[in-house]
Amino acid sequence: MNKVIRPLIAYKRLNPELYNKVYLPLLESNSAKGRENEFYLWYANLELGIKGMDSFFWTTKGEFTNKGTVSEVGRLLLYGWYFNIGDWTKEIGIYIYNAYKKTEKNKETFNDLDFAKAVKYIRENIKYYYQNKTELKFYILETFFNDEIQELLPEKPKELIEHESTIKFGELISKARRKKGVDYWMNKSEDFEGYSYYLEEILENYNIDFLSFEDYIKKEKINSNEYFDRIERLEETYNTSIINKIEPLELTKLI
Repeated sequence: MNKVIRPLIAYKRLNPELYNKVYLPLLESNSAKGRENEFYLWYANLELGIKGMDSFFWTTKGEFTNKGTVSEVGRLLLYGWYFNIGDWTKEIGIYIYNAYKKTEKNKETFNDLDFAKAVKYIRENIKYYYQNKTELKFYILETFFNDEIQELLPEKPKELIEHESTIKFGELISKARRKKGVDYWMNKSEDFEGYSYYLEEILENYNIDFLSFEDYIKKEKINSNEYFDRIERLEETYNTSIINKIEPLELTKLI
């Protein structure tokens, strides 16, 4: 059973004076959940140390904005405090802030939901990424600075490009099939079953050998496993080349 991590409880217990004097007067919500969310907004604001009414945090009216992303940054920072890796999580918070400023600079639409989801993913995998910082760097680059790194990436093997294209095409086909409903495909499967018996009879009449359905499935499974093993090896090799390429890259130079 996984232990539920509640850093805020530990923070209140170990820093009662700081919480009561600094944060509590700032919290306006009437509900406990609302005050908790407000705490994370303020925690991100104060811990990142970004001065003034910066648009990452505030509207022109002085109200919190980008609440999904900012609150997730606050949670990430509190996890950093809890695990005693605060400097590292603050560095991540600054990357997120820089990614936001990039969208602002380019006059792009900031997607608070997507940003918040990405920060939450980092937090939920914080122990892994702390041990694999280069992979985290790649995740941040790919998620928040994708346009900037495209020209830096090594050329992708042709088979991987074809594989990804096939997967996308397969997803489109699956989506179209689902729209036709269960009854359509039940009727279609009965038609195919009858047709398969018809073909088997012809092959048998002409003494042409063919695999049984069970043997055909086994053969396809073997071929499929060999194919996906090869794709996995190609992906590992390609990802290693990417990591080697981005290892010396300074994220802060991308904006």
